[in-house]
Amino acid sequence: MTTNDHVVREKIIEEKPIEAEDIEQSLSDKVKQWVTTTATPFSTTEVYRELKLTTRKDKKAVVVILLRLIKEGGLEKVPTSKGCLKCMEYGGIPF
Repeated sequence: MTTNDHVVREKIIEEKPIEAEDIEQSLSDKVKQWVTTTATPFSTTEVYRELKLTTRKDKKAVVVILLRLIKEGGLEKVPTSKGCLKCMEYGGIPF
């Protein structure tokens, strides 16, 4: 084993593994960005489709993120359409 191999292996070991919080934060950022650039009311199914989410875990995370955005006031439910949401500020004022 050469010195370079040893250094490369140590670097790999020292790298921080991807944490669940990092993945959720990334998904949260993607959802917020998509929501703020969507002018029309949308459903959670549209979010899943646009962000290409297929796992139950990711879909549940999106629901939690959307509920958090509703609670923060960035989103609101559309009273006339069941299951539809709309962004309070289209054009992307950050949440």
